[in-house]
Amino acid sequence: MASDPRASPLGRLVEPMILTAALASAEAERPADRAQRAETLRRAGRRADAADALFCDGHRAEAARVLARAIEASLALADEALHAALLAQRGIRLATLRDDLARLEAAHARGAGFGTDGERAFRAALARLRRLERALADATTPPARLRRVRALRLALGLFALGLGALIASGALPELPRRRVAASGQAFYEALVPRDAIDGDLATEWRGRDMEAGWLDVRFAPRARLRAIRVVNGRGSDAAAQLYVHAYARGEEVARFAHQFARAGGEVVFSLDAEVDQIRVEVPTFYGRGPALAEIDWE
Repeated sequence: MASDPRASPLGRLVEPMILTAALASAEAERPADRAQRAETLRRAGRRADAADALFCDGHRAEAARVLARAIEASLALADEALHAALLAQRGIRLATLRDDLARLEAAHARGAGFGTDGERAFRAALARLRRLERALADATTPPARLRRVRALRLALGLFALGLGALIASGALPELPRRRVAASGQAFYEALVPRDAIDGDLATEWRGRDMEAGWLDVRFAPRARLRAIRVVNGRGSDAAAQLYVHAYARGEEVARFAHQFARAGGEVVFSLDAEVDQIRVEVPTFYGRGPALAEIDWE
């Protein structure tokens, strides 16, 4: 998966410019209107969380209905004139979200998902909604706080850019890259946890026979994750029920659940958080034990 462009030094310089557009939107509203918009946005976010949980539990028609209402509420908060610059800088097209809304309503009316591409379409609509929510959340932040955040991020961006220039010139040694390690149960030495993060679908992690399984993925330093993708085992052994927990400094920042109908397949979970550990739990499985082909992230 592609990395977040804001993770680069140049990306950190772009982010304060995006916050400038958010600041302009926030300053154009009365504090009472901004606070009301923020509360409505929080309610829409809780609906999106509920839709995600329903979809993971297999209630896809109801998940489509709830996500449609969340998108509808967020679209009502997006003012084409007030937020034009902010939306343009974030690459958000309201017309695309309106198309998502129409598809979700049609899926609910049919009492089914989107056919064979249902999960991918639902996840894409949810990810676009999350991007809109983040943009509107910035626009509902009090201007004084936005100014402080913008100044801090600009200073950090300039520092990172200068540090990168020093490293490139040879004046400083290259800093270590982020380290990623996997640990957990293993059936035997050939099917170990690191086989689930090696980027190769032909290798797999396999848990112990007839036991629930788990594995951890750790990041040093922490990474900002937008999505976590889990590819199920491809053979007779595979995950049935799946729980994914994301942590930072020992605190849980996101939790997901999914039920695989059979061996094979994959699931993508959306989030926006700094993470230093992902724990994947497989309480039930197909075959003789749990297995996963790959875990990756964006």
